[in-house]
Amino acid sequence: MNVYLSNRVKELFAQMAPFLREGGPYCRRLIIVPSAAMKEWVKVQMIEVFGIAAGVEIASLDQGLRKLYGKRAPVDERHLALSIEGELRKGGQSRLNDRQMYQMAVELAALFRRYARYGGVEWQANDWQKVLWERFAKELVVQGDWGVDQVHLFAFSYVPPLILDVLTMSRLYLLSPTRQFWSDLLNEKQVSRLRQKWEQQGVGVDEREQFDALIHAGHPLLAQFGGLGKEMAKEIEERGWETVEAYVSTKSELYREWLLPDVREEKRVLTLLTALQNDVLLWREEDQPLNIEEEEPSIQVHRVPTKRREVEVIHDLIVSFISEGNLNQDDIVVMTPDIVAYQPLIESVFAHSENGLKAEILDLPLLTVSPFVQAFISLVTLGQSRFEAYKIFSLFSSKPFQKKHKWQNKDLELMRYWLQSAGIVWGEDAEHRNEMLKKDHNMSLEGSLRGTWKEGIDSLLDRFISENENPIDLSEIDLLNEFLTVQQLLKQQLRKFQEDKERKVTEWIERLLHVIDLFLSDEEEERESRELKQLLHSFKEDVTVPFITFWKHIERELSQSGVQGNRQRSVNFCSLMPMRSVPAKVVILMGMNEEAFPRIEKKSALNRQTEKGKFIPTQVDWDRYLFLEAILAAEEKLIFSYSDTPSSAVDHLLSVLDRSFRICGENPSTRCCYEHPFLSFDQAYFQSGKRLKTFSSFAYRQANVFYGIEHVQEISAPAIQCEDTEKVIVTIDQLLSHSRHPIRHYFNQVMGIYLDRKEKRLVEEAEPLALSPMKRGLILKEALKQPFDEVWERAERRGWLPEASDGLYEQLKGEVSRMGQLETAQTVEFSRRYTSPQWVENCGWKKPPYTLKIGAKEILIEGSVPYGKWGVYGKGTLADMLKLYPSLLFETVDEVVMLKSDKVFKPPQGDLKSYLEYYFDPEMSLLHPDWVEDLLKKELPTPHYMITDPYLDWIWEQPVDFEQWQEKAQKVFGEDYAHWF
Repeated sequence: MNVYLSNRVKELFAQMAPFLREGGPYCRRLIIVPSAAMKEWVKVQMIEVFGIAAGVEIASLDQGLRKLYGKRAPVDERHLALSIEGELRKGGQSRLNDRQMYQMAVELAALFRRYARYGGVEWQANDWQKVLWERFAKELVVQGDWGVDQVHLFAFSYVPPLILDVLTMSRLYLLSPTRQFWSDLLNEKQVSRLRQKWEQQGVGVDEREQFDALIHAGHPLLAQFGGLGKEMAKEIEERGWETVEAYVSTKSELYREWLLPDVREEKRVLTLLTALQNDVLLWREEDQPLNIEEEEPSIQVHRVPTKRREVEVIHDLIVSFISEGNLNQDDIVVMTPDIVAYQPLIESVFAHSENGLKAEILDLPLLTVSPFVQAFISLVTLGQSRFEAYKIFSLFSSKPFQKKHKWQNKDLELMRYWLQSAGIVWGEDAEHRNEMLKKDHNMSLEGSLRGTWKEGIDSLLDRFISENENPIDLSEIDLLNEFLTVQQLLKQQLRKFQEDKERKVTEWIERLLHVIDLFLSDEEEERESRELKQLLHSFKEDVTVPFITFWKHIERELSQSGVQGNRQRSVNFCSLMPMRSVPAKVVILMGMNEEAFPRIEKKSALNRQTEKGKFIPTQVDWDRYLFLEAILAAEEKLIFSYSDTPSSAVDHLLSVLDRSFRICGENPSTRCCYEHPFLSFDQAYFQSGKRLKTFSSFAYRQANVFYGIEHVQEISAPAIQCEDTEKVIVTIDQLLSHSRHPIRHYFNQVMGIYLDRKEKRLVEEAEPLALSPMKRGLILKEALKQPFDEVWERAERRGWLPEASDGLYEQLKGEVSRMGQLETAQTVEFSRRYTSPQWVENCGWKKPPYTLKIGAKEILIEGSVPYGKWGVYGKGTLADMLKLYPSLLFETVDEVVMLKSDKVFKPPQGDLKSYLEYYFDPEMSLLHPDWVEDLLKKELPTPHYMITDPYLDWIWEQPVDFEQWQEKAQKVFGEDYAHWF
């Protein structure tokens, strides 16, 4: 085997490129890479170097072995686990329950794979595990030749010896951090053990000092973090393989003394980062710290109070790097030990980026990012549940389920109302409820039907048939029938997964595929649906297992399979995985807490491997080397962040920097470390000569209010140029929610906070003194569809009408008559379901989404707006018009008639684009419809003490600067106010 060594991945590719050019277009070339990230990087390099490269395949190690050996390749861990479980179940003698059986099979599969790669197993006599190992060992060992012309193992840091044995005819391109001989370097723990041994053997002080000098030769980062690389170097030396070296250093006169003749120099600025990389490569002696002149350290460590603030700090750092340097978003990679924990925080912070930053989150399991997979899991697990009403409604509300049955949001709201009014909680019937209670709690309820589906649906239908007041309108009976049919079909199909009977894996797969086709639509998630079905089809083991354990295998696979993105024109966030560090101008390691990194591997009591004479890498070994790789991968900046106690790896790096360097005469630890406050608008971000940076105008406005404008230095927020347009979908309902109550909209949609009125949570204790506006509106709405007298009687029985209701009957009946004359049933509906405009009789226009562009965003608006003459229940105040305002901006309404005053209004003068710019303003708007007229008159709004609103109550608890909103009100609504009034 020929081995190519370099401290730069780009140099390794340059060594491989000439071989890829050899042979004709029909020459088969296989490049085996250590990670999906490296695969994408190699693809980009091949496009840049070759343009089009025929006959080249890029695969992971497991995929590569399958391509080379076909059926003779080792089975993967997933298939092995199922096969082991099938073997354990043979004969029915096992005392393990289903859960224990699954856990045992998964653990043994991981261990057997480890045995096959690293060896070092010592069997005891009559070891039960040995019998299983001998049964499956042949499926884990590779034998024979392959039919590929070229095989390249590219950018690996470590390859197990037993894998090297079967790939001896390939070329190995090894990422090696140093040019020096380093296979005998010792880390701190090994040095400590050696010293203790010398003392026990009585070695003299002088001899120990001489040995210490030899032991500490070499770079401390290699000794502490380079375990995998040292073992790989030792393996190459012992096998006597020929090596070709292509090491690169940053050119500097300061390193002339230590430069080796075969190391190529590269013209780059000598920074703390490049100097550290030079030290690791050349082993500069640390007797005299090297002084580096740089204003902002190229290696930084940021301590942040919380994970949320950590992501905000990373966001601002990225904005700073891009605005100050020649960087694009995809020149930056952010890695973290637990990407799933940071996913919602990244999405939240970058979704509201004022600077145009975009985040691409990689390595997320399918079940966390795909609504289709989530709906699939909800569907199947429902069969193992107590058939809770909220779980079924959650499934019905999922997009794939909703699309399959062509349900609208209003249909789902009706279903929710039926479930609530019927009092359905859980359990199909009394028998099913008792069965579940006995299973979970070893108890029963003596045939109680209360809260079950049977009791609830029977009650619903009885009320529909026998009472005048019923929860179901005649026009809704078709939907109710469909609802009950789907619910019964669900129960029937899911019962197939409740049985304890063991079946072949292929039978379970057929049943799962059947329920997918029956209940879920992949209209919007074709790729995720295809991946899920491919995953299910890949289970081909000829074993028999119960569904409960087979389902655990599927869930495990869905929780591990990582989703990859395009990695272009966005900041890439990904998981810290072994051998995934690709070159990047800025490398950020986020979440580097003590308990998170390096990750501790849980030891298995079933492990039969011994460490005698064998190197068997642990998770700590992989993580330490990954840390070293990250240092090599960074080209301009290397950033670490943590939110608690720093990782021991970060502490060790800082101690090495302090021994080896000075930054403008100071210890690097004093210049490289940043302490961030808890508040994003802390005064520390807005002072002259500040070390901490923020580019959030929202934080700046908060600081103005909190500290006072005289104590806050103004910031400039650079906009990041995005090459592609971001599509944003907005609904008419969202626009109306914002126009009717912008403060509530901000709490609900931006902050995710929902407040209830106090009286909504209480039971009414007295008769109403007047008809509330809400109940008045409900009566009018029902009376447009049903005879008014029936609606009036129903309102009386409900207790809605006040005792003194003289004249109210005639008043409401007259309003209903006028509304019926003016309110049109015709609308214009904008939806992605339509590709061209079409007219539907008695309904109106059906059109594609209303589209317009604002900056880098392409806005797609969906929903329905009125068409023609529009009758509205209102007096005709400015507040009435502003609550309808967005619906009037689509040039579909000729005039608006206010039914309580007969006032007629023409459409507004404002345009939709200006209103959307106001809608997308990240700051909470105080332009409440009831306040705008006061603001336009240069008056201050006052609280309305007759109406309680939890979203407004807090406004009046402290002084509010309404004066700045007077100008905003004039800009947004001033022209229309003058036009209408």
